[in-house]
Amino acid sequence: MFINLKRIYTSKSGGTISAVSIDGHPLYYNETAGIPIFALEPYDYFFRVPIKPTAEDYKRAKKAAVEEGISAICIPEGLYQVIINHSKKFGKDLPLLLNVPAFEGIRIHSFNWACQSKGCIGFGLFYEKYITYSKTACSVVHNKINQAIKQGDKVFIEIKSSY
Repeated sequence: MFINLKRIYTSKSGGTISAVSIDGHPLYYNETAGIPIFALEPYDYFFRVPIKPTAEDYKRAKKAAVEEGISAICIPEGLYQVIINHSKKFGKDLPLLLNVPAFEGIRIHSFNWACQSKGCIGFGLFYEKYITYSKTACSVVHNKINQAIKQGDKVFIEIKSSY
């Protein structure tokens, strides 16, 4: 299974919003009503940088962001395998992205504001500078990931910017 995040908007105060699709099909909160699910990440520190940043660039950017009062930055564009394992912080099994350069413990979990994330990815309905119904939307994504893994499929998430 491939989860695709297409970054479409970023701001220091509002974080980074992405359109979401799974295996090429848009992901809906309510398919009948055509209400899409969006992803929320922290600010894209490398927004409009013409070169592809390295892992070292991300390490330096994380420190610089904190100095600027930004709680976190989003992870590098790329393709990452997703597994489910137990999170000590959240006390339950959650999706975990593997081998993210310059980051550890990047999970998919519910939150409403980018400042509530330390690089992780949340899902919900987009409303101005935050997402709503995050618990329900994340449950939809978690269920799809769990179902694919139980069927023996590998799960990947691909993150690309379109701005």
